[in-house]
Amino acid sequence: MPFSLDLNMGESDSIESESDVSDIEEESSGSDLEEEDFRTRLRDCLDDVRYEGTFSAFCRFSTYVNPGLCIDNYGSVGLPLATRDAEQIALICKQSPFGKGAQTIVDTSVRKTWELDCTGFQCQNPAWTAFLDSLVKRAMEDLGVQVPSRAEQYKLLLYEEGAFFKAHKDSEKVPGMFGTLVICLPSEHTGGEVHLVHGKEKRVLETAKSSKFDLSTLAWYSNVQHEVRPIVAGYRLVLTYNLVQDQGLPRQSAAALDESHARLERLLHIWDKEFDYLDMFVYPLEHQYTEASLCLKSLKGHDAAKARYLQHLCPKNGVYWFLGRMTKETEDDYGDEIEMLSLDHIVTPGGEGIELDLDMSRDGILAEDLYEDRSADSEDEGEYTGNEGMNSTYRYHDTVLILLRKEKVISQFSSRQYQDVDSLRALFGLIRDDRAAHPSQETAKLSVNALRVILSKLVNNLSGKSRDNYGYSSYGYSSYGYSGYGFVKRDEVRGGELRELFASVSNFCDTHGQADLVRESLREAMQDGSWSSSTNLVRVVAKQVVKDTHSGAQPAWDNWLSQTLPEPTFKQVNDMQTSFGLVRLELPSSMISSFDDWMKAKLQTLLHSVKNYSQDDISAILAIIPSITPQCYFDVVLPTLVNSPSPVALARFLSQLAANASEDAGSWAVIIKPTYEHVIHAAAQTLKIPTEDFGRAPPYPGYLFQDSESPPGYLTDFLAILQKALIMHLDNEALRLLRESLPDLPGTDSSFWAHWRPIFMFSEKLVASVEERHHNSNVSATAASFIKTALQASAESLVGRRPIEPTDWKRTPQRTCTCAPCNSLNRFLVDRNQSVGRFAYAEKIRKHLRYSLDYQDYKFDTEKGKSPYTLVIRKTNNEYRRLNERWNSEISAMRSQLRRLQDDIVKSSLSKDFGELVSLDQMLQTPGSQGVQSLKPISAVAQNSRAIAAIAGVKRKAEVVDLTEDASD
Repeated sequence: MPFSLDLNMGESDSIESESDVSDIEEESSGSDLEEEDFRTRLRDCLDDVRYEGTFSAFCRFSTYVNPGLCIDNYGSVGLPLATRDAEQIALICKQSPFGKGAQTIVDTSVRKTWELDCTGFQCQNPAWTAFLDSLVKRAMEDLGVQVPSRAEQYKLLLYEEGAFFKAHKDSEKVPGMFGTLVICLPSEHTGGEVHLVHGKEKRVLETAKSSKFDLSTLAWYSNVQHEVRPIVAGYRLVLTYNLVQDQGLPRQSAAALDESHARLERLLHIWDKEFDYLDMFVYPLEHQYTEASLCLKSLKGHDAAKARYLQHLCPKNGVYWFLGRMTKETEDDYGDEIEMLSLDHIVTPGGEGIELDLDMSRDGILAEDLYEDRSADSEDEGEYTGNEGMNSTYRYHDTVLILLRKEKVISQFSSRQYQDVDSLRALFGLIRDDRAAHPSQETAKLSVNALRVILSKLVNNLSGKSRDNYGYSSYGYSSYGYSGYGFVKRDEVRGGELRELFASVSNFCDTHGQADLVRESLREAMQDGSWSSSTNLVRVVAKQVVKDTHSGAQPAWDNWLSQTLPEPTFKQVNDMQTSFGLVRLELPSSMISSFDDWMKAKLQTLLHSVKNYSQDDISAILAIIPSITPQCYFDVVLPTLVNSPSPVALARFLSQLAANASEDAGSWAVIIKPTYEHVIHAAAQTLKIPTEDFGRAPPYPGYLFQDSESPPGYLTDFLAILQKALIMHLDNEALRLLRESLPDLPGTDSSFWAHWRPIFMFSEKLVASVEERHHNSNVSATAASFIKTALQASAESLVGRRPIEPTDWKRTPQRTCTCAPCNSLNRFLVDRNQSVGRFAYAEKIRKHLRYSLDYQDYKFDTEKGKSPYTLVIRKTNNEYRRLNERWNSEISAMRSQLRRLQDDIVKSSLSKDFGELVSLDQMLQTPGSQGVQSLKPISAVAQNSRAIAAIAGVKRKAEVVDLTEDASD
């Protein structure tokens, strides 16, 4: 039957160390060891370790084989032990005696236990023998027994309520006995702790916690003093065995272990006192291990013994030890071997990965001739490249024990800008276990330094400061779309792990009276005004605020959340508001009212400090508005918005305000209409549309106001503001917006009109915005005037740009270079009579001339009759044909757009403001009268107020573009 081992010594085996190192210091002081001699002694010490253990061992098994306990004159005993069986066993057993000198005495004031000799009971389950062998083997390994040995069944003991056995040492009951194995069968009880003392070291082995269903084993050497404390309740049923060895072999005892341990302790103290500049040693193991299996529990044979040896001695002597993989990489370079050593996949004894930047050298390896006469474990065979072959690379892999001074480990973490959460968790585990196992002043001091580093790195990670270096959401990917989603989800998991670890470290600090370390790390992070933008950090701070509030007489939020920001932004204020909300969620109901009053006052104070804003603040402003009173909004927030020098930010705010109001009209009604009235009256000129917003060519037809480099933003926001003003029947404000905020259009000779599509699209949207809501006639007339002027100028400009077919061979010169060959080329290009040019130059110059011209517009040949070769360039009419084709395409596209606009206008109330239209085809037939003239820029005010001229006695048609195609086309 399979069984599981629980070796969590933190729960079952508490150790109180009172090691007196004075003897060790005496031996190591004044040492004249050279560095090389010290390395040799340390290597020999580890080489000699074949077995390792301690003076006692404890294991707990949740799954086990039932021994099939059968008692003479009673029968089988079920497990877990029932009260009725325990009572009957007590009737069958006798009081346990104890030895005093040559006497065997029964005295319940010294020992109060029921016992049954091995002849009075049997373990009848056939599977028990094999399971018992595994228990004995494990106990021998944990005790470090170095010779063949066995366990001989001795007695069955029953401890009832009040049973105990005072401190004593076991006598040699049989020849060769060196220790005792106790198997505590499942029998629920409390109390009964076994206290052991060996030299200056004390241990407590507890079976009660898991006694109801689990089986536990306890073992110790005979010369170890032990005491069984009284049973408080229940029964404790145990099988005892004598651990026996052959008498002809070296006697096993705790003293032999002590000598081996003292040897390494002396060397570790010499390292600390005389060679503290040596940070690290590496010791190769006999076996190789996979990355997945690399931990203390997975080591085999002598490797396991050496690792347990280090585990027992290194932590209490200023050293941490790790497991890792060492790789030697060599490359033969013309007979010289280039060697590089590296360490990777470093783990703690428990198998937790930890990032350490360790520089390896041969001097740090505790091994002789590690690579002599050894074949490489892997090889990259060199390849042939040109006339030479690449060198082969050989790799040698070893699993190693790594010894590092504790100060070096802490400094490694301190110096790294980023440390991943797994490494921080691993370091915290080392510190926590170290503090529990070795509660000395030196350990406490080291743990304070380490905790300060861990907290600092955790806070940096929580705030997001380290992301750019490690690369989570700042890998260069967008936060949106498929790629970004993966990183966002990863960040959520990572944030949860960071908060969980921070809570564990915080609780540990609280337990050890070092809560100020936590507060210190958080306050340092909060000095940066951007701290509140990190939800993870805010949640951690919120929990600390609540913790301090619960533990103090006064609320802690004012102490934690009242820091001043030098130049706060709306985004920072909203982040603070979010942090306040997270604190509020953690508070008990009795504190919420008081906190709300404080929060409102604090927000208003922060808002008074904001002096400007940008587009990045808009969502924050909209989030703040519902949290403050209308008076605070109009008196504090709105003046800051109106006084902004950025029309883009102001327009974005108004359009987003309109969008929010559409979703929740009730709560925003008191805000939005007065805002529109105030802003348009105060800042209509600020909202004026720059002509540059129309001058960007869209990447493809139908792509409104946008190119690949710029968002649609401002024009779309302007239309949204106009539409919202009309919806709210703010006709005067809408009229003012049109008159003062529409752009001043340039003359038709301006390059502005080359990108006419955004103008047409804007006009189309403007027609829809004005027509959609009831409004006065002035609004319609003003919009129509702008649209007519824009369409007319667009058409005239396009007609004026019609390509003219050349009548001679003169072509446009190239202007990118002024070298002599290019000057010669330009003279050829502007010559009206020359159609073919010849240029005898070296190949590099010929290519230079050829690449300076558009291959679509010229033909190129090379005459190779003599050196240098001659580049022949022939002029063509391709440029005209290409440009004319493009121009005709533009004309066709404009007609299509005009047709769509005509449909919209005819259906709208604006049709009366347009009158009859001039045909675009008429402009094409008489270009001299329409499109070639240069017009001066017309101001928006002039456009909007300009009436259509008329001749007396004749009803004149308006000169605007015809929106229909001629039937002859």
